[in-house]
Amino acid sequence: MFFRMNTRGPIRDFILIGENIHCSRSVKTASRLLSQAPGGGWRLAYTGTAGMRHLPIPAEIVSGADWAAGRLRHCAAAVWQGLYGAAEDQAPARDYIHTLARRQADAGAAYLDLNVDEFNPDIATRCRAMRWLAATVLEAADLPLGIDSSHPAVLEAGLQACAGRRPPLLNSVSLERLAAASLAAKHRARVIASAAGPAGIPDAPAERAANLEKLLQHLADAGIERNDIFLDPLVLPVATGSANPGVTLETIRLLRGWYGAALHITGGFSNVSYGMPARRLINLVFTSLAIRAGADSGIVDPLQVSAAALAGLDSDSSAARLAHNLLSGADEFGADFLAAYRAGQIN
Repeated sequence: MFFRMNTRGPIRDFILIGENIHCSRSVKTASRLLSQAPGGGWRLAYTGTAGMRHLPIPAEIVSGADWAAGRLRHCAAAVWQGLYGAAEDQAPARDYIHTLARRQADAGAAYLDLNVDEFNPDIATRCRAMRWLAATVLEAADLPLGIDSSHPAVLEAGLQACAGRRPPLLNSVSLERLAAASLAAKHRARVIASAAGPAGIPDAPAERAANLEKLLQHLADAGIERNDIFLDPLVLPVATGSANPGVTLETIRLLRGWYGAALHITGGFSNVSYGMPARRLINLVFTSLAIRAGADSGIVDPLQVSAAALAGLDSDSSAARLAHNLLSGADEFGADFLAAYRAGQIN
């Protein structure tokens, strides 16, 4: 699905890539959604299509390091039950993933991005997990999938699971991962092209843009059309460097200036708020700034960064101005933003 937004600049179609079906996603074990089941064990409450439901949490996860650290990786729990759970636990696992998929679809997602890299270190197990997850999501939502992994075998497992459906989106190809371009061509997938280079992520916008320019030639050689490419300028957290958001925005401006409307520009925009409070506000303001700079897509949580949320953002409010100052570097180290949050002026 696409939406149109007036960003006080060009009006563009904006493509939402839903990021919520990742095995890295977690809730705190102190959450009121977690409770002990009457028969023993733990369960996670959620609202499904049939009302309040419960996802049983495997004992293997409860005994793991994440749980001990106060985190439940809820998508991973559902995948575990789907692969290894007792028959009575497999149905709620599928329903839980169906619910996540439908919520994002209803919120306007054009793609649903899947990642199982945090499920298990074993590659064969990850491939099996990706196949189960992709098939389960496709049962619930008639949307193309984004297949996201750091390993080519897991990427291929996900792409194979999309055979016969609408072309998926491979996340991602870079100069250090050129083999992924051949995978995308083989499976007729669209691609997210990352600005990362062989030496990592450049600090300068011109270097990121130059990496993407080189990468585009490799993608062309692989037979991938430009309108099937989503350029990713890369988004780093503002908490680790006040200049990070500005570098991303300037890279977007450079790329849009170089290529016009020939390619899509996207990014993991919610990365910008990692390590900060009031993440929804920061993500909304940053996505709005990215759209003004020339982005026409974003890898985001559609339940938080949606057409309605962006349209309803009051850029003149004190909270939005504080977020803007944080992202522009005017509020270096976020001192004003954090003080306002602690004072209850931002939520």
